[in-house]
Amino acid sequence: MEENNKSKILYSILIDISGSMYQHIDYLWDAYIKFNDEQKKNSKNNSQIIITPFNTKIRNRIIKNIDDDLNINFIPKDCTALYNSYVETIQYISEIYHNFDKIYFIVITDGVDNSSETFKKHDCKTFTNQYPNWEFIYFGANQNAVEVGNELGIPEESCLTFSQDIEHTNNAFMSLSSAIDRSISSDSGVGVHFSQEERFSSSQML
Repeated sequence: MEENNKSKILYSILIDISGSMYQHIDYLWDAYIKFNDEQKKNSKNNSQIIITPFNTKIRNRIIKNIDDDLNINFIPKDCTALYNSYVETIQYISEIYHNFDKIYFIVITDGVDNSSETFKKHDCKTFTNQYPNWEFIYFGANQNAVEVGNELGIPEESCLTFSQDIEHTNNAFMSLSSAIDRSISSDSGVGVHFSQEERFSSSQML
C-alpha cells in the first residue's frame, strides 16, 4: 500500500503491569511486537504508538512512531488501578487525537480493578461515550472480557478474551491485527469486530 493511501493512526496501548502479569509479560509483549509489525502496513510512518503501562498508578508513558524500536522492559508488580488509568489515559489522548485520522484505544489486562480511588466503573463508561469515533478495544485474560469491557462502555464486538499462554496470546494479537485491518479497509465505517473463529483461536475458555 502506498504511503499516500495509508492513515495517520494513533495506537493507544493501555497495558496492565500489575503483579499477576509477572509470568506472562514477556510473551505477551512479543505478541504485541508482531501485531505492531503487521500494522506498519496500514499506517503512515508518522503514525504513533502511545504505550501506557499501569498498576497501582500509571507509569512512564512511552511515545514512539510506528517504525521505532520497541524493546521495552516491564517489571510487573503491585495492584490494578484499571479505572483510574483508563480515564486518565482517555484524558491524555483527548488532548492530541485531532492530529490523527484514526484512534485505536486498546486495553490489555488480566484482572479487574482492585485499587482505583479517583474514578469508578461508571466514570469509565461516561468517558468512553464522549468519543464515539474512537475504536475502543478490550483485551482481557482470566475473565469474561465482553462483560468487563461492556462495563467500561466498550461494545461486545470489540472485546476479546484471551488465554495466557504463548499460542493463544499470539493468536489474539493476530486476531486484533486482522480486525483492525478490516476496520481500516471498510468503506462503510465498520468498527473493530472479532469473528467467532478469532474468538475461539484466542481462548481455551470458550
